[in-house]
Amino acid sequence: MAAVQEHATVMADNLILDILPELILDPDSPDRLVEISAGILGNMACHATLQRRLSEHPQLQQSVLQGALMRDDAGCICEACRVLSAVLAGSHAERWLKMANTASTASRVAWLLEATQNSDVLTRVCEFVAAMASAGSSGAQLLFSNGILSKLSIPLEDYVRSAQLRPIEQSTDWDDEGANADDSFPSLPAMEAVLDALEAVSEDECGLAAMSTDEALQQLLAQLMDGQFRLLVRGRAAVLLASLKSGSVDLFAEDDAAMTRLIQLLLEAPMSEHGPVFQDAAWTLIAGALRMLQSTDAVSDRQKVLNVLRGKDKDIKAAARDCEEGKDNRRGKRALLVVRMLNAMISLKG
Repeated sequence: MAAVQEHATVMADNLILDILPELILDPDSPDRLVEISAGILGNMACHATLQRRLSEHPQLQQSVLQGALMRDDAGCICEACRVLSAVLAGSHAERWLKMANTASTASRVAWLLEATQNSDVLTRVCEFVAAMASAGSSGAQLLFSNGILSKLSIPLEDYVRSAQLRPIEQSTDWDDEGANADDSFPSLPAMEAVLDALEAVSEDECGLAAMSTDEALQQLLAQLMDGQFRLLVRGRAAVLLASLKSGSVDLFAEDDAAMTRLIQLLLEAPMSEHGPVFQDAAWTLIAGALRMLQSTDAVSDRQKVLNVLRGKDKDIKAAARDCEEGKDNRRGKRALLVVRMLNAMISLKG
């Protein structure tokens, strides 16, 4: 019921926000009851009209952060993170960030990133981390001051190790549904969530600086880009590596082979022939290539990338038009970013 705004509002008007926190905080409540209660809150948090009421309820915030999130049950943890991700994306995020800025919450998130072997839990925790990073400087600072950022490297290590034990076929299809059926840890959706979190962190100036000095993270991203992994993972790892302001960028500028590998990834991205997952990653990859291009003076490298991008002229314009006409969102916005960056470097014809 709470998934429908009208129903959720009726529930909120009839004391549900007083009842659910008590159920969640009761140590005798079974995990399933806590999971369902947190799930109802998660549905309610998706409605912008109710987020203010959720943020003004201290016991509710306490029930999520100190109740559901601290349970040992995977379902409870996932639903707690879903609530937190939703409210941090809203206009009342600051109040939740203040409540979340505790040693207990930070240590719990760090421990989950380090210890979980459940892909669903990893996905939800990374969504929470991404939401914190995107919620403003105070959210990003919470990640840096409590060591959470460094823990994001651990799932990357697990993914590399898993591939070494059971090689992943290097598919040319970024929308390959078979990848989602893989029962190895972390799963492909979980890896996407980890990369989402790292991208969100990199969009904060302090986060980008921290990632640019993390040599271990850079080495893992390089392994992901070069290894026998699916194009979706390789491409997004390349984008992150290209976005860093030191270390990696210098290596790319000096290493013609690294630039060539990125160009090969671009060549393997026939955007019009694949679905939205592929296209999202492909546009991110192109934006990363342009950022990299701006950081190198190597004329030959610049020409190589420009030649590839000229071949994607129609795709670039089509996606940009879709965005301008309101047909797209994330993908279209990336396409517009690419167009702006390209217009500063070359003149697109036609």
